[in-house]
Amino acid sequence: MGNNWVNGIDPDGEWVKGAGFWRNIFKKDARIHAEGMAAAHGPGWSAQKMNGDWGVGYHSGWYTNSAFAPNGWKSSFFSFTLVNKDGSLGGTFGDHVYCMFPMDKPLGTPMFSPIDLVGGLGSLGKLGVKGAGKLAAKGVAGLSDDVAKTFSRGMYSKVVLNKPITLSRYYDNVNAFAKGRYMTNPSSITGIKFVDRMGLALKPKWNGMTKVANWNLPAGTTVYKGRAAMQFPWIGGRTQYFVPNLNNISRTIR
Repeated sequence: MGNNWVNGIDPDGEWVKGAGFWRNIFKKDARIHAEGMAAAHGPGWSAQKMNGDWGVGYHSGWYTNSAFAPNGWKSSFFSFTLVNKDGSLGGTFGDHVYCMFPMDKPLGTPMFSPIDLVGGLGSLGKLGVKGAGKLAAKGVAGLSDDVAKTFSRGMYSKVVLNKPITLSRYYDNVNAFAKGRYMTNPSSITGIKFVDRMGLALKPKWNGMTKVANWNLPAGTTVYKGRAAMQFPWIGGRTQYFVPNLNNISRTIR
């Protein structure tokens, strides 16, 4: 019967301690937890609903970066992390979106680019959290659990390269070194460290992110590709590669 004395049910039929009578009666438990998490993390965070599911959304605000948003273009980081009704976290999806602020409209009125440069808002709207399951089958490549959990929702794909590629990684020569198994696309290294830390979910105690190394991976190299899992409060969502064998890679200058 639930706990709503008006109609005998509430959205979930359960009770979130500390949320108060009326919120428990009229709001889903996942929404209550999402609202609490958003409030605890302050500006830029909000409880949001996507594809019928509640979660915590983050928006970095709009900023200008001459390397990535020239001639009036600005970019921003968006993310959405699913919140389950017991307060646990589900998958995360997020990335940069680029836009132009027209001169004939007030500052802050975005006009989105038709080109989805790195995932961006178009992918957020189309895929959401549920759609992320289309990217790879969970556990299909057989990584160990401690590595698999570094990918969002434990999902990744095994790829044998048919041509050479270049990948990049942050390091600090303290806890993280230039040559390491976790890498990302060079385009994910924006130089804006807070945004990159957020997207790659790199905790400060793991990596000071003071330097960047670029590596050439030859054809035939096996890599595991997916989205970086959230390492709360660092939300992840950027493309992440795990390279199990580093013997044949070579460092390059970009």
